[in-house]
Amino acid sequence: MYSMEEAIEAFLREKLSDKENIRVLDLKDITTGWETDIHSFTLEYRELRADIRKNLILRLYSGKYATMSAKNEFQTLSKLHQINYPVPFPYFCGTESSYLGRPFIIMERINGQSLGQRMQAASRDEFSDLMYLFCNLFNVLHRLNWNTLNIDFSLDQKNPNTYYLITFSCSDEILNISKRRSFSQ
Repeated sequence: MYSMEEAIEAFLREKLSDKENIRVLDLKDITTGWETDIHSFTLEYRELRADIRKNLILRLYSGKYATMSAKNEFQTLSKLHQINYPVPFPYFCGTESSYLGRPFIIMERINGQSLGQRMQAASRDEFSDLMYLFCNLFNVLHRLNWNTLNIDFSLDQKNPNTYYLITFSCSDEILNISKRRSFSQ
């Protein structure tokens, strides 16, 4: 049986077959939540005679809709990153359970404090500046033209308490329409 580090390395060796000396270092559990477990780690490899280190996040999904959730988050982060919205860069989405036993994404790690931690320690002026920044980012996010991003949240007309998440389309072909959950649950 492989350790989590070995499983991540095996996945990355497959995906980064042109890189040498791939190693996963400093794997740490950050948090466990309702549908995800989040870990940080450092990826080390050699490319063109240079040693490269990247600080990354592994987000493991669980539950009935784990694969769909991983795909949707990866695609959403990818699209938001493409339009320069400040989100971590998503590197990989693993939908097969063969590596880690569950679907997952690997993304850039943004070092620093959470907004909540930062605001708790902030002076009045800094708190006001942070709140303005947060509200501005939230406003920009909610003013995006989601039609151009090919994301659609549609209600099921037969059951208005249920919504469907339609993921990104490619050449107008819908890739995935899946029942997500009921609002009443």
